[in-house]
Amino acid sequence: MYSIPNKQQSFKDERYGNVSGAYMYANTPLFDTFFGGSDMFGMNLRQKGSKWYKRFTWRKQGTRYCYDFALQTEEKMVAVERASRLARLLEYDIRSAYENGGSKQVQKIAMSIDWYRKTLADKQYDYYQVGDALHDYEQYLMSNMLKSDVIMGYMLILRQFAEMVGYHLQVQQINLQHFTQFKNWCKERRLSLHTVNTKIRAIKTFLNWLKDSGRIQEIPNVKRIPTAQSKPRFFTNAEFYSILSNVLKIRASNKVELSDYEIDLYKRAYHFYRDTGLRLMEPFIYELQGNKLVIVGSSTKNAYQRNVYLNEEQSMLVIELRDFMKKHVDKKGCAIGTVIKNLSRIFQTAVKAAEIPYGKFHNLRDTFATRLYYASGSIAKVCDRLGHSDIKMTRKYTHFDEIELEEAFPDVAELKRESAEYGNRSRKAYGKLAGGKTWGEVLQVGNLGYIVKS
Repeated sequence: MYSIPNKQQSFKDERYGNVSGAYMYANTPLFDTFFGGSDMFGMNLRQKGSKWYKRFTWRKQGTRYCYDFALQTEEKMVAVERASRLARLLEYDIRSAYENGGSKQVQKIAMSIDWYRKTLADKQYDYYQVGDALHDYEQYLMSNMLKSDVIMGYMLILRQFAEMVGYHLQVQQINLQHFTQFKNWCKERRLSLHTVNTKIRAIKTFLNWLKDSGRIQEIPNVKRIPTAQSKPRFFTNAEFYSILSNVLKIRASNKVELSDYEIDLYKRAYHFYRDTGLRLMEPFIYELQGNKLVIVGSSTKNAYQRNVYLNEEQSMLVIELRDFMKKHVDKKGCAIGTVIKNLSRIFQTAVKAAEIPYGKFHNLRDTFATRLYYASGSIAKVCDRLGHSDIKMTRKYTHFDEIELEEAFPDVAELKRESAEYGNRSRKAYGKLAGGKTWGEVLQVGNLGYIVKS
């Protein structure tokens, strides 16, 4: 049974004592619905005299708060619409204002609202704090169907910024000085300039969203730190095979427990990634149709759907890797992502064991792109194979000179020489290419693509 209240009780705030306008009620939405109350459409409306009010109730640290916000109307349906806008846009602000300043602070918000605008007046965000903005921005990112790990990356950067400027800072007060402090904060932690610029770009995107949604009027003119454009890091043939040989050595040093089969599988996997340019997770999460891996387009990594064509050996390796990872998941009971990332961890350990100054698993993709551009000379082909949305993203692979690449990839250099040699001779005299390939067939290194055509 639901009790019917016989009186209103004044509510006592622990910090401010008795506060006018705040009440604690024992009634319920069900009682209001059946006995003539005004909890219309779940808006928790109350009528006092001829005026309508939106009731906000919440608990914080064991204290129950309740506040009736005047909607400045005598019409029920107008009250419903205004209450909906309040709940959607200003509920956090109203709660925060009441907790910190009582009803007088809430009245400042009420006085700033122009109910006759299509949206609440710009002044509605005068008390909009960084902590509230981060929550709303995260919901916005989720509504755009971004991957959870992408959202986590964005929010990690924004929380670092918020911890420095303060979660209770009003977003309207964010200025250049805060960015200067953030850059100094990054400098103290010895972050690279590229990392700092990545963080600044994420924060500026957040500020652009605040402006586009009407939460702030202006964005500080923040400039990224000037940096020299660095070339992609690729592994030369000598470095790559040194890394593979050290996969065995890291087992001997008891750093990683690997069976002979696992060592062979990992070596073949690293060859696979270098020859296809795929990202770490792509062979595991996308559909394999025969010898074709269908990469689905997204708003972050892949600009559009594309097909990566594999040879039979590579297709069988994808199936073998999937089975191997699934067995590890069933055996250890851990997440599939954790098991797959062992490929990257072991590779990183092998890089260090090979005493290579710098190198990450993702540089296998850079190596593929560099080799492909050196072999084909086509930046458009590299852009297509990597799935880039803009060829500007791919131009970084064009900044290596011919001699440097010839020394790094002698196998591709030899193939280019062979291609030029046969291309300059008569088809009638030389009807076949090296390895028995005839004119009209293509000559390839791994999955680098067409080099010699008839």
